[in-house]
Amino acid sequence: LAVGVSLKAKVGDKLNGGDTVATICADSEQDAQRAIDIFNDAVKYSDHEVPVPPVIRAKVSDRKAAAVEGV
Repeated sequence: LAVGVSLKAKVGDKLNGGDTVATICADSEQDAQRAIDIFNDAVKYSDHEVPVPPVIRAKVSDRKAAAVEGV
């Protein structure tokens, strides 16, 4: 599977019917459809406002990885 995905919306964005959420580029129709299926299985939509998760979930140093406080 060789595809590229460009996200046009992010968690917490308000969307209207017909809004583009992502653009998928693929070398074949088969790869494009598989990527669309995987994307649709991974994305959830809500009629209600959802909290935006933090961008940084953990930090990594040369000694260890540690969760960021409050995450």
